[in-house]
Amino acid sequence: MIIERIDRNEYDGLIKNYNANVYNESAFIELNSNKVDNIYYLVAKENMNPRFAVHFGIRDGCASMPFSAPNAIPVGLKKHMCIQNYNDFLLELEAYAMLERWKQIKLVLPPVVYNSQEIYAWINALSNNGYIMESADINYSMDLTMFSDGDYIKSLKPNARRNLKIANDAELEFYTCSNDTEKETAYDIIKKNRNMKGYPLKMSKDQVMMTNKIVDADMYIVKKDGRGIAAAMLYKVNKEVEQLIYWGDVESELRPINFAAYKLANIYKEKDYRYIDIGTASVDSVPNYGLCDFKESIGCERSIKYAFSKNISKNT
Repeated sequence: MIIERIDRNEYDGLIKNYNANVYNESAFIELNSNKVDNIYYLVAKENMNPRFAVHFGIRDGCASMPFSAPNAIPVGLKKHMCIQNYNDFLLELEAYAMLERWKQIKLVLPPVVYNSQEIYAWINALSNNGYIMESADINYSMDLTMFSDGDYIKSLKPNARRNLKIANDAELEFYTCSNDTEKETAYDIIKKNRNMKGYPLKMSKDQVMMTNKIVDADMYIVKKDGRGIAAAMLYKVNKEVEQLIYWGDVESELRPINFAAYKLANIYKEKDYRYIDIGTASVDSVPNYGLCDFKESIGCERSIKYAFSKNISKNT
């Protein structure tokens, strides 16, 4: 297997029929290009046949995939890849990294709900080729195939059912944002929530609005008597998975996030999605117990999101 650097257009052409992750798309990658020193688009070939396409952002000698996204994964360019292909790719990638004088390679894989067979193969190959597991963050998702409307409520823990009843008794309303003004209002609600809790909001309003022009994004507002009291933003990662990027409320006593979870489960169930990826509840493997309990209470299941890295020997 050999690895070659290619341009963005060739990369797009290669992954077009195989990509299952919006964060692999060059439009998303280039939007965040100011966060790295350089971007590499690579193709791995076996007997001149493309096998993998991959991107890396280079900063201070570290090659990261992704460099500004929740996760990413090398794109396999044939339907059935044998286990040896994954190992051969990583061997050649290390040789390529030495030539380019990269100091480190880092990959953050999606949780296994995205494509378990593919991700299990990468976990094995990375472990087999000397990559160190930097973190195993606990990730939560709703399996929408497991319930209909009534079954979702039955899946909730007692406290979550009580909270949903509080929200329903408050006669909350759930709105889909249909224009930029409404989307900006949703962002402002989420930002206010983060400020109240003292948590940083990584994306500015301008960044959110620019990203929404590239990624298939949905934004929602929960209202009480016409005022926005909670909001949510999700990205379509692929045909099966919607990913919750942000949500938050400013009047938690009415339990609008429990209400939003219920509404989102039904919306994406009706759209034939399999999962809503609700996101991690840990940082560098250290769990936030309260957040874990909350996500489990609203019907989420656990999985693991792995990050791997390898230091590259200096090319003498």
